[in-house]
Amino acid sequence: MSRNEKITAAVILVAIIFWILETTLKIPAAVTALCGVSILVVTGVLTPQDISKRLSWNTIIFIGTVMALGNVMQVVKLTTWLRIILKPVISPILGNIYITVIALPIIIYLCKFVVVSLISTGTLIIIALLPFFSTMSFSPAIIALIVTTSVNIWMLSYMDAPFLTGMAAVNDKMATRAALAKSSLGYMIINIIGLLLCVPVWKLMGIA
Repeated sequence: MSRNEKITAAVILVAIIFWILETTLKIPAAVTALCGVSILVVTGVLTPQDISKRLSWNTIIFIGTVMALGNVMQVVKLTTWLRIILKPVISPILGNIYITVIALPIIIYLCKFVVVSLISTGTLIIIALLPFFSTMSFSPAIIALIVTTSVNIWMLSYMDAPFLTGMAAVNDKMATRAALAKSSLGYMIINIIGLLLCVPVWKLMGIA
């Protein structure tokens, strides 16, 4: 490893530790990130030219906007409105586990076109289903599993911040967006098939 690679590796390792211990150390993740970048600049790993010309600022700003949308939607009560809209749609599908593992992922996929944040989408679905947890014939843990496997789709580029980050890291060169959309569709189908195959296992475990 070169000098710059060693410095970068050390900074990333320390940053990851601080991010993991964020709530314990009371140091915001943004502060850790800024300190890490500052160290890279001071040590010459990053130059002013790198920052001004080699970083895709358009993508960075867009990713930041996408990740913040979840909080914005909660402040303006859009998530509350969506929860009210979704309740009549979701409640009828919870009577049968097989219908649930097919219909609920599809509802989540559709929500992702509006609520781009992974966490906000999952939270929205869980909150909408909370009143029905006590009447369901299967464990609420299954709902959590369905939500976890279904929110991370990338049919359109704006729907997934990690997707945007990866594309920016390779300057949109390693794969086309059309090909990635096809892979997302494949994932969505495989996800539902996988959930269906899990139902017999869940029944054996006594949670379905």
